[in-house]
This record gives sequence, structure tokens and C-alpha cells, in this order.
Amino acid sequence: KSEKILEAIEKSRRCILLLSADYISNEWCRFEYLIAQHETCIKVKQRIIPIMLDDIDK
Repeated sequence: KSEKILEAIEKSRRCILLLSADYISNEWCRFEYLIAQHETCIKVKQRIIPIMLDDIDK
């Protein structure tokens, strides 16, 4: 499962993140975000599009 998610992120041109308090508090979701962020740094054309579903405190 994790390999397929990583492969999909690597192949994507855009990464849409639906951010909620639960997403931020989940370790696996934070890992997905870090991978997407890493790919954005590598690929100039890849973009992260965050959509805030909740008010999220730091």
C-alpha cells in the first residue's frame, strides 16, 4: 500500500491535500505530506494545493 501511494505522489503533477485537525495529528498523513513536499522540491512543475477543512492550531 505505501509503495503505491509513494509511486502515485512521484508521478503526479499536482498534489491536493485536504487538511483537517485529524490529518495533521496522524503520523502516516504527515509522512505523505513530507513526501509530497520533497517531490515539490525535486520537480519544478509539481505543486501542492492545500485545502483547509478545519481551523488548525499549531
